[in-house]
Amino acid sequence: MDFEIQKPNGTREYVTMMSYGSFGDISRVGKIAGLDMDEYERITEYSGLEEEWVIQQDDVQKIFHFYRELLDLVEELDRKGISLLTETEEQRQRREMDRLATTPKDRWNGVILSLHQLIDLCEKTIKVEGSIVIII
Repeated sequence: MDFEIQKPNGTREYVTMMSYGSFGDISRVGKIAGLDMDEYERITEYSGLEEEWVIQQDDVQKIFHFYRELLDLVEELDRKGISLLTETEEQRQRREMDRLATTPKDRWNGVILSLHQLIDLCEKTIKVEGSIVIII
């Protein structure tokens, strides 16, 4: 997925890209952490029919605060050596048998990196009073 800022005059600026899995891990961590996900899910819900969707300025403000709250929580847990993304022994064996290299720790670190990227995207968008365009 590509993330762009759409300015009020209609011009767009590419900011970053992120895999759908990384974006999904953010929701997964938020749910596991017990955060209220209703508003976030309403804003980021993708129907699967469009090639892109737009998050308007008011909603950008809301997800910005959600991302900040989640990042603060995740970084605090990380400092304590706690990860909310784990796997069972069966999942680990299946991952190793399928020769998948991405471990839960890799995904956890990816959540932290993705949250930083999304916070940066929101800050830039808010600064120009624009919208976020997510392109699939």
